[in-house]
Amino acid sequence: MLALSRRIGVFATLVAFALLGVLASPRPAHAGLGEWLQRNISFLRGGKPEALRKSLDDPAAKLFAFFQPLGLLPVLAPAGEMPGDVYRSTLGGFRTRQPTCFPKLAEVAGSANLPSMNEATQAELNATLKAAIEEASLGEGGVKLRFERTGTLSFDNVSVRSTGEAEVLKSFQATKNRPECAPLAPILDPKANPRGAEGLILGNVYTAAANAHWSVSAEGGGQAKLGLDELAKLIKRVAERLVGRDIPVKIDLGLEVQGSLGRTREISLVSTKALPVAYAPLFISLSHLAQISEGIKSNRIAILENVFLAERRSHPTSSRREIRRVMTKEASMDLPSPEAISAAMQTGPFAPFDPEKPEHASYIAAVDTLLALSLELTEG
Repeated sequence: MLALSRRIGVFATLVAFALLGVLASPRPAHAGLGEWLQRNISFLRGGKPEALRKSLDDPAAKLFAFFQPLGLLPVLAPAGEMPGDVYRSTLGGFRTRQPTCFPKLAEVAGSANLPSMNEATQAELNATLKAAIEEASLGEGGVKLRFERTGTLSFDNVSVRSTGEAEVLKSFQATKNRPECAPLAPILDPKANPRGAEGLILGNVYTAAANAHWSVSAEGGGQAKLGLDELAKLIKRVAERLVGRDIPVKIDLGLEVQGSLGRTREISLVSTKALPVAYAPLFISLSHLAQISEGIKSNRIAILENVFLAERRSHPTSSRREIRRVMTKEASMDLPSPEAISAAMQTGPFAPFDPEKPEHASYIAAVDTLLALSLELTEG
């Protein structure tokens, strides 16, 4: 358990780990996530990962790009994820929940920090915040709230729950013969035949309350834009309606600001319920690790990303198929589908994921990059 506690403190120290060659500044061997972010916040805001996120349209792709520099995988549809849960794929969907195959699993809990997401779009918000914006946009008496195109998304009250391979193996002894748990044996036991492995076991799970800052104005059918006092009253009424309809979000009225819509009010929509936002797997595929590591060393993954950014910048109307064609030609590497990436991550043999190993942490970051690109460019 002491090892688990130490991992919580050091997990985020390998945030960029020469992440695909984009961070050249030295990194201390041991530091908290908050300390690292203070030193590198400009990198997160203006560096390559941020450029990738802003060039994407697919909401899931944006989240994979956001968590890329942190070496974490996003939780796309929060459903109370916890260590010991087993995903079907990197896109989510449970194969089993913790109590099924890992009952009474020992965990360590701690606090953490996550960076803010600047120029966030409504597509990047969680379901409750989206519901709150949709409800707020209805307005009252024919007057609607109109939100700016983008805002800022921050994460409050961030916590992390973690477990380790020893704890999981101990818990698994009581359930290893259950049919629903048998596919996990090849992941946990290096002596087992790795061919039958199925699932991604969650190790560290990060939970946070989302806080979206947005500028809004109010407009009605054919009438002039409301004054700020009338806007404030409308927002107050909308906030009361959210409570009445059990949407777990509260609206806080902020200052008068100058937005693209003219003089507006800044508001924050704050989730009153913390939800899982990101995770790291407990085990990783050694064969996929070797494949991705070769892609990093040969710069093929970096070329895929760079060409995508260049194509989106210089040829914004190019089709997904054309961008894929150019990327494949320049990198001499096909962009795998999300399904292929997920299948490769479940191909044995396996090893415990160790965030203190740069090659492990950069592996997760590269998976984020490939999934972001693949989700964005997948047809249909």
